Amino acid sequence: PTNFTGGVWVAVADFNNDGYADVATGLNLGSPFIQVNSGKNPSVVLDSIVAFNPQVPSGARVGTSINAQGVTQLIIMPGYKSAPLVSIQEFTPYGFQQVDSFFANFISNNQGGIPG
Repeated sequence: PTNFTGGVWVAVADFNNDGYADVATGLNLGSPFIQVNSGKNPSVVLDSIVAFNPQVPSGARVGTSINAQGVTQLIIMPGYKSAPLVSIQEFTPYGFQQVDSFFANFISNNQGGIPG
């Protein structure tokens, strides 16, 4: 929506190995919906992911990593007041597939989620 003012999280990496930096976005608050657009043609959506329970309006944080085998990974975390579940996904010909997940262990102020 054009009136959304909750902010977004952005991660940039070449997920599909075409030589262009693709863009992953997640909402700061609200739906845990993530969209990844092609860096070569931004109108092309590489994948859309509902990362967590859509009934929990915590949003979704996104980040990137490169594993030991050189594969670019999309790191997804829930937002404010949610369990600190981290999802690690890799792009395949069928879209993003989760390859690992874990609960982050960190010191918090009991607000939940991953600190921003």
